[in-house]
Amino acid sequence: MRGALSTQSYRPDAYGSEDIELLGGIADLAAVAIENARHVSELDRRSREADKLKEIGRALMSSLDFEEVLGRVSAAAMDLLDADGAGVWTFDHTLATVRSSVGSIQVPVGTTWDLEGPLVPDHMREFL
Repeated sequence: MRGALSTQSYRPDAYGSEDIELLGGIADLAAVAIENARHVSELDRRSREADKLKEIGRALMSSLDFEEVLGRVSAAAMDLLDADGAGVWTFDHTLATVRSSVGSIQVPVGTTWDLEGPLVPDHMREFL
């Protein structure tokens, strides 16, 4: 990555070729630092995602109470995606039912959706 740096002076011809070369070097270092910060941020995000996925795995194995497991999975998914709401639907042939819902935006538990008809996206039909 190549960087650029802007400097100003009221004096005419304030910067010589050595100054411009030095500023170019500083700009290149700044660009590398910015890119490194982006990489660190991405690694942090991926680490948080991995931790949440582990949490979901632990939730799936930690309890025999189906509703409790679904609640934990919903909460972990909401946190993982930084969403305002998340839920788990179960499917019985062509009927989907909300089994767990958390967050400030929720589909009420017990809500059903008939997966037959024009409201079903084509890509979902293969799962029915």
